[in-house]
Amino acid sequence: MDFPLISLLHGIVIGIIISLPLGPVGLITMKRTADFGLKAGITAGLAVVIIDTIAAIIVLIGLHKTLPYLRVFPGWVHIVGGILVLCYGIYITLTPPKCNTDETKGWEKHFLHSIGVALSNPSTYISFGAIALLLARYIHKPFFTKIEVVVGFFIGAFLWWSMLARVAFKKRKYLQTTTLQRLIGIVIIILAVLTLVGPNHIRATGNGVSSFISAIL
Repeated sequence: MDFPLISLLHGIVIGIIISLPLGPVGLITMKRTADFGLKAGITAGLAVVIIDTIAAIIVLIGLHKTLPYLRVFPGWVHIVGGILVLCYGIYITLTPPKCNTDETKGWEKHFLHSIGVALSNPSTYISFGAIALLLARYIHKPFFTKIEVVVGFFIGAFLWWSMLARVAFKKRKYLQTTTLQRLIGIVIIILAVLTLVGPNHIRATGNGVSSFISAIL
């Protein structure tokens, strides 16, 4: 018998675990926070949280059998997504950093930009497989238990992205230096190249880590 709210706590932990890897989306979100303010960073993070929460709901309502199609998606998705992320990394590397934070840009632009970056990033689809592994035990649980898990998942993921945005905002002066901006751009380029040349290795590693964490939880 589960303790009260234990499913909610599990959901929070899983949401944080899924959000922990600081890939291209996380680095880009930190850079946008420094350039456009805290609200921009939180809004960008919220977009990623919503995408991951939708994937969690798909698993919990029993449509998880469709997830293999998301994990084993066509090769051209890897290529197109990897090239888009690569181009963004090159853009960040070559663009002079902003001297001041510009908070005039509408929140919807940051939200849509983050969705576009996340959906064009192949690692997003790999994380769907991790979500399926970590939530598999709750597929046949009662409806209200699933609600607790989903709410917890959203809270955990949003807490992590909000914290990431706040850290980036407080350290924005460092993120707006030429050296660090170029470093962020180079890291994004490296991650994009790894996605293009070794997607199968990345997927296998991610699934292995997810299985280990799932066994612990």
